[in-house]
Amino acid sequence: MSNEENIYARLITGDLSEQEILQLKENGEWKTLQAILKTSSDLALPPLDKEKGISKIYQNLENAQKEAVVKRNYFGRYIAVAASLALLIGSYFFLMSQEISLNTTAAISLEHIFEDQSTVSLNAASEIRFKKYRWTKDRKVYLDGEAYFSVEKGSPFIVATALGEVRVLGTKFNIKTHNGLFKVVCYEGKVEVVHKGQKRILEKNDAAYFDKNGKYSKPEITNDGADWLKGSSRFRGEKLSFVLQELERQYGITAQSNAGDPIFSGAFQHGNLKTAANQIAKPLGLKFRISDDEKSILFSK
Repeated sequence: MSNEENIYARLITGDLSEQEILQLKENGEWKTLQAILKTSSDLALPPLDKEKGISKIYQNLENAQKEAVVKRNYFGRYIAVAASLALLIGSYFFLMSQEISLNTTAAISLEHIFEDQSTVSLNAASEIRFKKYRWTKDRKVYLDGEAYFSVEKGSPFIVATALGEVRVLGTKFNIKTHNGLFKVVCYEGKVEVVHKGQKRILEKNDAAYFDKNGKYSKPEITNDGADWLKGSSRFRGEKLSFVLQELERQYGITAQSNAGDPIFSGAFQHGNLKTAANQIAKPLGLKFRISDDEKSILFSK
């Protein structure tokens, strides 16, 4: 039996200390357990009439045999109550372990407020997972894609990705994990970035960038927040193919180029495909053609 299960078992028998009860109240589990106990108490059975049972046993063997059957039935009912209680407790542990998943498709973003008032803004084509019912004890989020976090002070807040982890106490930061690239920007407070065994501490306006090969670089941060939250995507010395992948995520289209893979520095706006395409093409001296259904775009010389 685990330590938590032992505590809950002693709660049922009334053997918990005042300190343990206080701890359960502080971590938010007390009300849930009280509801479980109330439900189980509703299943309680009336006490057996022992004297009447004994009297019947002495009457005759037939009555004694019938009483034995009654006792077995009662015993079975008590087992049913115990099983119901075990099911409720099992359901509680199952509920505590369940993850909530939030995701966005291309051209869609969303914002979520956690129980502690920390927030996450999820960029297009991204997903997060977390344990809602254990949030106050386990502030851990699994991220695939890009998201901006604003974290309230409290227990450690961890964002885990396939490429690395970010650990904070209270801060604002952006994480991007697309196509094998891992980029973290800290806008407020301090974060610890862990990537393939490497640990780096980022403070306000610091950034860490790891390419597909794990090579680290520290890009310059010139803004006070994630550009995508303000309706644009910004790039510094990125290949055109990388820029077009972001264009696809923001507009839900297919973007191609027959003009090679030149390096692009600049930004494109969200919300108007023609404007965005022009902002990419013009600095590179390229042309573009958008399909009639606006589902694809081709860049060319």
